[in-house]
Amino acid sequence: MKIAYALLSILFFSNLYAQEINFEKLNELYYNLNEYDFNGFSADVEFDLLDQLKNSLKDEKYISILNNISLKLNFYSKDSVEFIALNVEETDNQQFNQGLAQTIKGAEESVKGFLQSWAEISLTPAFEPNKFDYNINTESNVTKIQYTQEGSEVSIYLNNTTNIDSMSLINASSEIKMYPTYETTNFEKKMIKTMVTSINNLLELKIDISYQDFGYIKIPHLITVSQSMRGMSLELKFTLKNISLM
Repeated sequence: MKIAYALLSILFFSNLYAQEINFEKLNELYYNLNEYDFNGFSADVEFDLLDQLKNSLKDEKYISILNNISLKLNFYSKDSVEFIALNVEETDNQQFNQGLAQTIKGAEESVKGFLQSWAEISLTPAFEPNKFDYNINTESNVTKIQYTQEGSEVSIYLNNTTNIDSMSLINASSEIKMYPTYETTNFEKKMIKTMVTSINNLLELKIDISYQDFGYIKIPHLITVSQSMRGMSLELKFTLKNISLM
């Protein structure tokens, strides 16, 4: 009977506390680009793997070909990112052609993947109680918000009811844990700065973002991605230059 009473007490407290969370106020603490008349942007892309390929060559013919290549992107929304490679020349060296094609494809996948993940955080409210059925539990200073999204069980952990400490996403094929770090803008909004992601306790990704300011609109400028798995590590960087808002 004592155990049942304790469980009922915890359940009652959790439900009562859930009613006290003001998600509208909580969302006001976190940066959401859609609050600032954001319509997208275009930019030139500098990708370090292309520079590494260039540095590995000695033949001026191939170096000249790489120097002429321009990478550009148009970002409209999370689901609409256009990546364009200009002035890509075919040569009679199939090994070079294949290596270059793989490098450009890698650049496209990396840039698009980052921007889609960044948009998921920066172009939506931090919490959407009208969209998801939240189950909220609190213990000490940690609040756990659970819900289901597209077949995955999602958990968000808050410190002191306001700071997002970590998140997890579990489904039939994977277990993903995310640890965000925020920086505060000059207008007192928390904006994602670093995200460390662990996938199935095997692969760890760290993304670090530096921003370029356009008033209230902040666009990623320098992105560093570090990957480690089973003692092997890889780092790549890309820079968005000549950014122009749409």
